[in-house]
Amino acid sequence: MIRTITILAALALAAPAVAQEFDDTIYYRVSGVAQDDSLNVRILPDATSEILGVLAHDAGPVEVVQARDGWALVTVEDQAGWVSMRFLERIEVERHETSGLPVGLQCGGTEPFWNVSVTDEAIAFSALGAMPEDQSFDVEHIARAHSIGFPAWFDLSDGASAWFEPRMCSDGMSEIAHGWTAHIVIEAEAGPYLYSGCCRRPMD
Repeated sequence: MIRTITILAALALAAPAVAQEFDDTIYYRVSGVAQDDSLNVRILPDATSEILGVLAHDAGPVEVVQARDGWALVTVEDQAGWVSMRFLERIEVERHETSGLPVGLQCGGTEPFWNVSVTDEAIAFSALGAMPEDQSFDVEHIARAHSIGFPAWFDLSDGASAWFEPRMCSDGMSEIAHGWTAHIVIEAEAGPYLYSGCCRRPMD
C-alpha cells in the first residue's frame, strides 16, 4: 500500500500536462464540408488567423484536446492548430473493453526516447539508450476511477505499473497536441524508473 501511494504521489507531481475541459478525450469526424473542399486548420481560434494546414472533408477520428468558443484544438501534419467545431461531428472510437483506452493509442516520451503499446492484456515497453530497455508486461489488474472511468491504473507483472489519463499533453519537443498523458513505473536493480509522456490516437 505504501508503495502504491508513493507512486501515485510521484505521478501527480510528474504530470506534463494542463487540465482540459473534458472528463474524456473526445473524437470527431469532419462533417459538412464538400467532397472537393477541405477544413482549414488555423494557428489561432479565429476565422481570420493564418492557415497552417487542412483536414480532408471526411477526416477522422479527429482527436480534440481542447475547446474554446466554438473552436477545437487538433493536430495536423505534426502541428497543433484550431478548427471550427461547426464542421465536426462527434463519433465513438473503438476502445479496449476493460481499460476504456482507444484502440491504436500511441504513447511515448523523451529524455530518453521511449514508447509503449497498450492492450488490456499486455503493455510492451521500449526505450532508446536507457535502462531498462525493451520489455513486455502482462496486465494483472486494471482499476478505473469510479465516477468518470479515468484515470486508468494498470497493475503489471514484474512489479511494474502504468497510469493513463485523458489530459492535454505536450512532449516538450514537437508541436503535436496530445489528448492523453501516460506514466509507467518499471522496477530495476538500481530502483524504480518512472517514465512520463503523452499519447494520442492518430487519424486513420
